[in-house]
Amino acid sequence: MDDLVRQIERLGTINLTAIEEFKAQSERMNFLNEQNADLLEALETLEQAIAKIDEESRQRFKQTLIK
Repeated sequence: MDDLVRQIERLGTINLTAIEEFKAQSERMNFLNEQNADLLEALETLEQAIAKIDEESRQRFKQTLIK
């Protein structure tokens, strides 16, 4: 029993708010991961729109030259 008490004492002080801090940081990480996913989706959508506009611009330019 004394050995167990000494082992606990060697651990030092305990951060009693660690569980709450971990929960808050986990929620923050989840929020940021969702934001990252949203941004990646928006980026992909924008890249597709740019590619579509580029292709349409090329086609219109070619049509203008043919006339």
